This record gives sequence, structure tokens and C-alpha cells, in this order.
Amino acid sequence: MRPIVSGIVCSLLISLFLVTAGCTGTEGPVEDGAKDGVAFNGTVTYVDLEGGFWGINGDDGGHFYPTHLPEEYQVEGLHVRVTAVPAEEGISIQMWGKRITVTGITRL
Repeated sequence: MRPIVSGIVCSLLISLFLVTAGCTGTEGPVEDGAKDGVAFNGTVTYVDLEGGFWGINGDDGGHFYPTHLPEEYQVEGLHVRVTAVPAEEGISIQMWGKRITVTGITRL
């Protein structure tokens, strides 16, 4: 009986560890009103993959795929400040970067 209980306790502890490890993020505190999202500086770039699309390379090295980047910000090399939330709608063939929905963007 004791080995079964030990196995169950061990399994529960491992599960708890895996769940909490998945809840940690690398982004700092969110500012500028992006609730449950990200805020970062980055550079707009045109990615010539899978038909081509606009992406943002974060200054910290992250890659972000905005689902609806406003046309006035679709400028190669434009440095911007972005607030965004994780994209929730649909799926995409673009396998580049973290999909986001921009909630705020300004030129730097």
C-alpha cells in the first residue's frame, strides 16, 4: 500500500511542478493598458515566408506576428512601442513568432 501512495504523491508533485513551470513568463510587467498581455519595443519587418507578412522583432530578441498591424505601421525598419494581447482568433499558416493582437502602437 505504501508504494502506491508514494507513487501517487510523486505524480501529483510532478504534475504541480509542470503546471506552475508553464505559468511563468519572460515578459516584464505590462504597461500602457495591455491587460494580460505584453508591452515591448521592437522593429517592424517584412517576413518573406509563406506568402509574406509583417512581423515585429522585439528589442529583447522576441519575434511577434501581429494579426492586424495598422497599414501606417507597415514600414520596414520602423522602430515602435507595442502593447498587445495574445491573439485568440483562428489559426494561421505563418509559423513565425508569437501571434498577438495589437492594442496600442506608437512610433519611437
